[in-house]
Amino acid sequence: MCGSVKVSFTSEVGFARVKMVEGISTAHYHNKTTESYVIISGAGILRVKNQKGEISEVELKSGVVVKIEPKEIHQTNNTGSLVLEAITNPAWEAEDELVAEESLFSSITKGSHVQPRTLQRRCLLL
Repeated sequence: MCGSVKVSFTSEVGFARVKMVEGISTAHYHNKTTESYVIISGAGILRVKNQKGEISEVELKSGVVVKIEPKEIHQTNNTGSLVLEAITNPAWEAEDELVAEESLFSSITKGSHVQPRTLQRRCLLL
């Protein structure tokens, strides 16, 4: 995993509060799991490559919620003490997390265009 984790699962939904380690995580994807990230604190960048090969980017900061569909390669760059809650459906299983063959951060060349992620939303934290 990418850092310290507190986990809770049912058979249908998984929940984890994750304190990400600094730097770039391993690019990976899930065959059947949908993930949603709720950013609690800190800062970072999430890049997602969809099945068409298009790469989108989300600025991660407190209050941002993003949804990652099955088979979408995703990778984060923790630029500042990133803490998030990951909600998975179905519940996360190690066998469903597969390492991608490429890094989404090294594959972006200077001057290339990265699309803003349209699934980004803001939420009110109470």
